[in-house]
Amino acid sequence: MTSEISIQDDFVFGSVMSNKRLCQRLIQLILPELKIDRIEFPTVQKAVQETQFSHGVRFDVYTKDQDGVIYEIDMQVRHTRGIPQRVRYYQGRIDSEMLKRGQQYVTLRQAYVIFICPFDPFGLGLHRYDFANYCQQDQTLALGGGRTAIFLNTKGVGD
Repeated sequence: MTSEISIQDDFVFGSVMSNKRLCQRLIQLILPELKIDRIEFPTVQKAVQETQFSHGVRFDVYTKDQDGVIYEIDMQVRHTRGIPQRVRYYQGRIDSEMLKRGQQYVTLRQAYVIFICPFDPFGLGLHRYDFANYCQQDQTLALGGGRTAIFLNTKGVGD
């Protein structure tokens, strides 16, 4: 009996994504509209816990580009309940890491939370689901807070 090791394996994903060039290439493929000249060395398995009583997070891959834009990439291997809330929590943790005491809110940079899923997280059959904050009454009005969540569905069949 042979056991296949794939990119979904935590060690393999971390090893591949810790390669600066490969990580930058993946981000550029996911977000082709951005011009990413360089990224920091990706931090693999970055742990963030504010206090001993708060719920910590472990980001699979966390990096910044030349403009300070944050990219957090997670391999989500199981379809568990609470994925939207998890993204919300991750985005909040990223924001709290970015904003230091005394800094103005306007200094918060764009942040992307990207989940790669070997399943369809929302059941519509799409390869990709992008979420940003828009006005419900007028979808042309974006909040512009700088948060984007992207879910990539490796099993998707439609755009």
